[in-house]
Amino acid sequence: MLPQKTFLKRRYELFESDFDVNNNIRLNRFMQLLQNAATEHAEKLGFGWDALNACNVLWVLSKVKIVFHAPIVKGATCLDIVTWPKAPNKFFADRLFEVYDDKGAHVASVLSVWVVIDKTARRMVSADRLADLYKADFDEATVDVTADFVRLRNGDDFAPAYTLPVMRSLLDVNKHVNNTNYVTLASDATSGQMPGVLEIVYHKEIVGGNIEVSVRRGDNCEDVVGVVDGVLCFTVHFEYKF
Repeated sequence: MLPQKTFLKRRYELFESDFDVNNNIRLNRFMQLLQNAATEHAEKLGFGWDALNACNVLWVLSKVKIVFHAPIVKGATCLDIVTWPKAPNKFFADRLFEVYDDKGAHVASVLSVWVVIDKTARRMVSADRLADLYKADFDEATVDVTADFVRLRNGDDFAPAYTLPVMRSLLDVNKHVNNTNYVTLASDATSGQMPGVLEIVYHKEIVGGNIEVSVRRGDNCEDVVGVVDGVLCFTVHFEYKF
């Protein structure tokens, strides 16, 4: 069900560089488009980067779940993205997305869960701190994406894939690895298939050090964990159905 109020709809053109070696859309590019739509909408609603920066806080993505209803392959010329925020609870604020291809086919539904952190302490703060900013006529529309995530922890059943130092190109204006880059870090450890379901949980922001990436392969799925200095920083679940 699409929202009827407080939503943004944008069309994004696709180019050859947006597709990978298997002719599927690059997952980090797909997430960049989601991020662009979310950023623009938050700015329009008055709780974007500049407004939060003035309060010494930042939006941080806690977790995201993408359900692809069909593969997005080379030849697609654009994507239409509809996004809207949900009313926040004490600590978490959901933002939802529906995505359509150039023929109007429904290709993806997305649930993203955001938190606010203090810029100085780098710790989560209550959404109440944004009470004067985070106001909207929130729509009750939902997406067909369950809020349960596969629980992953690093263990002996994960095999080391590679280690990568945090490069400047991975960082964004908030001086940490941008949330759209984690999926590339994970994908490089997998078979490279187009997932039907993609889940990313951001456990701890990465600002430097060496990222140790490990993978576990299962039936129609692959799981990836990323560790820095012995601390679990992200987990990614790929589920295949195409």
